[in-house]
Amino acid sequence: MNDFSANWGVIASIAIVPLVLGLLLRTVRPHARVEGGVRILEYGLAFKLIGWGAIGIVLGCATLVFFVARADRPAVLLLTALFALLGLPIVLEATFVRITTGDQGLTSRSPWRRTRTIPWSEVRAVDFSGAMQWWRLHTAQGVVRASVYLSGIADLVETCKARGVMKP
Repeated sequence: MNDFSANWGVIASIAIVPLVLGLLLRTVRPHARVEGGVRILEYGLAFKLIGWGAIGIVLGCATLVFFVARADRPAVLLLTALFALLGLPIVLEATFVRITTGDQGLTSRSPWRRTRTIPWSEVRAVDFSGAMQWWRLHTAQGVVRASVYLSGIADLVETCKARGVMKP
């Protein structure tokens, strides 16, 4: 067996993952949705569909376990667990992460920590993590992370520049 056929999955992943991430980035709206004078940064439909698609695969694999030979069930259950471990955090992130900004400050909602309302006066600095692809707002209440995949991220960056907490 040649090296290509033995490693086709790795090769395909190396090609497909950047392509999918690039396509996801193209779906991000530069401007936040505005409701009642408040800007809302949130994940778009494409990002949510990836998470829900993984959950759909989990449900499909869970159903498949009833139709495969007993000897194949551990492999199907392992695949189900793998997609659950990958899909569930994406669904939680895409569904429940939201950053709202207004004249007084920002509110950060996340399934990973409590909701925080932070006045602009408590935002000390803003920087970007290239490795994690998110903006970090360093505040008196901790760090708020804003992914580049949030629609409205350009508005947040411009607001931080205008408020002088980030170098232009």
